[in-house]
Formats: sequence, structure tokens, C-alpha cells
Amino acid sequence: MNLTNRTSNLLLLFFSIAISLAFLEGALQLLYGTSTRSDDFVWSCDKNDAYIEENECFGRFDNFAYTRYYSKAGYRPLENWKGRGVRINDIGIRSDMTRQELSSINLTLFSGGSTAFGAGVKQADIYSNFVPNAETAGVGGYLFANEFDFIKDYLTDTLKPKVWVALSGWNDVYAAYRGFDYYTSPDMLSVQRALYTANILYRNAYIPKVIQAQTTITPEKFSIKLVYVAAKIAELSGLISVPNTTLQSNDFSYEQFWFRFKNEILTAKHFADLNQIKFVFALQPSLYVTKKELSSNEQKLLETYNKLFPNLDVHFKKFYPRLEKDLSDLSQQYDFPFINTDLALEDVKESAFVDHVHFGSIGNKALGLFLKKQLLDPVPIK
Repeated sequence: MNLTNRTSNLLLLFFSIAISLAFLEGALQLLYGTSTRSDDFVWSCDKNDAYIEENECFGRFDNFAYTRYYSKAGYRPLENWKGRGVRINDIGIRSDMTRQELSSINLTLFSGGSTAFGAGVKQADIYSNFVPNAETAGVGGYLFANEFDFIKDYLTDTLKPKVWVALSGWNDVYAAYRGFDYYTSPDMLSVQRALYTANILYRNAYIPKVIQAQTTITPEKFSIKLVYVAAKIAELSGLISVPNTTLQSNDFSYEQFWFRFKNEILTAKHFADLNQIKFVFALQPSLYVTKKELSSNEQKLLETYNKLFPNLDVHFKKFYPRLEKDLSDLSQQYDFPFINTDLALEDVKESAFVDHVHFGSIGNKALGLFLKKQLLDPVPIK
């Protein structure tokens, strides 16, 4: 085969793959369409001590936005969507500003799951409103890998944020409790988990190599999700052998969890550095391990969730103290700010939590004011 024929065949192969991927993306978008999942459960407003306004309570406002299929992160909010107290802008984040307006300011962008999204409160009461030039790109159900993909592949080039604050951690720790990478979300119940998630072995085998080979494969050029899919295809095709590691609740050790989580954070930090973005990790609070003095309603919530999720409190008490210390050490070693946001709740006498992870407007305000102080006038946190 001469050089010309070889080049032609390589080009043909490249275009065939590109067309196939584009067709697959379109077909899956058509298949899954948009999710119309919305939380219609409304708590009694006579138990609203987590809210500033008397007529508000958890469940009155949407906890999720409608979503569309998105191969990189699994799904993302539907652009220009309006719900109960929720407005999504033209790039798919919970903001009243357009993408053009956001790209013209020194933007601080929060990422994370439903807490970062502001689940439980109306648009005006989101924590990010208390931080100058800040908006939230949180999406219900996201793990850190999801939010990294969303920031890296979809938002960075358009919005050009100056600061990226990952308000994260809770969902990843919960995933460890479930015993797998918990990429399925209430918004995407129809999605096959095998297509969008992968065994811990894939991450353990791949991400460290990315960090070690920055000169040839830099993090801004790869998609974690596509690596997972490729690994899954290779496994199903018999090209690689993966032991059966189906895990039961609480079988995910902290060491397994931290190895994966640490490497994802370092990859994100490297990406942020390459794009001249200041990366900040803010560990979100949890009802199970908060140092806040619980209100009577929060005590009842804790009792309720201990019945709903056996041993989840034990799991969080095992993981969170170690995670807090390891994140603090990692931030000092790799020079990025770490914020323990549980400290935002120290002086809150009313209820901050409305369940085991989300906040009412009182908790959002306390969180927002604390983040504002830490981001604008950082104080060392022990």
C-alpha cells in the first residue's frame, strides 16, 4: 500500500468515526429527548423555620430543571426553561443573565449537584446571589466528574470564568455508600447506567496516566465519559478483562473513594491552570456530620433519614472527617483554596437544612455570605 492510499484510508476512517459519533449523539438525543422530571412533593409550610418568608417551604420550588441528553456529562439543563422559582438561561445554567452578559464580567462560576443548583429555594434566594459576579452551574445529581465535564467541555470557552468554585463532595460520598459511580439522577431515570458510568477500575487505570503524561495527553483534550464508554466497549468485546466488582452498600472503602476523587480534583486543577482560571474546592455540608447545633426540626429530619437510609450516617461520619483533612492537605500541596462550608452554619440557630443535604433560604443566605467572605477576604480554615 503506497503512502497516498494509506493517507486516504486513514482520512476515510477518521471521517467514518466522526460521522458515526455524530449520528450516535443525535440518535441518543432523539431517543432520550428531554426529561420532564420535577419534584412535586410539598412540605407543610407550617414547618418553615428553614425559610425567611412564612409562605415558603421545601418542595414549593423545583429542585431540578428539565434536562436534555448530553454525552459528556450524561445530561444538562434545558436552555431557556422556566419552572417554579427556577429560570434557566440560554446556555443552560440557573441564571437571569444571558451567556453574552456573563462572558463580559469577571465571572465566578459555582459547580456541583443539586445543593449547588440551589434546590429548595427560588431564584432570588440562591447562595450565589450573595457573591459578587457569581452564578451557579450546579446540576441535580452531578458528581464531581460530571460537573468537571460540564465546565470543561461546555461552559469554559463561552463564559470564560475567572474563578471556578466546586461546591461538591456530598454526592460523591453518597456514591461510595451506594457502592458504584452514581451517575444516574432523578432527572435521567430512563438512561442506561452502563452507557454513562463505569467501574472504579476504569478511573483508577486511566486518570493517573493522564496526569503523568501531560505533555502528550492533556486533560483539556479528553472526555472522561468517552474513556468510560470506550473501556466498556473494550470489556464487552473481550479486549480487556475486568473482574466482577459489583459492590453492595458500604462496600466502597474510603481508600478507593479518595484515590479516584483526588485524581479527578487534580485533573480539574490542571485544566483550570491551563485556562487561567482560579480553582477553589468547597466541601458542602451534610446533616449527618455538621457541627451546627441542630434545631428541633433538623433533629426530626435526621431521625427520618436514618430510617430511610440505614447506616448512611455511619458512612458519612466515617468518610467526611477524613475527606476534610485530605482535601485540606491536598489544597496546600497543590496550591488551591479549600473551603469547609460547614463553618457557614455555626451561628445559624434556625433550621438550615430542609433534608439531609439541601438548604432553605436561611441556609442559602448563610452559605452565600460565608462564601463571599472566604472568596474576597480568605481566612485560613483549620
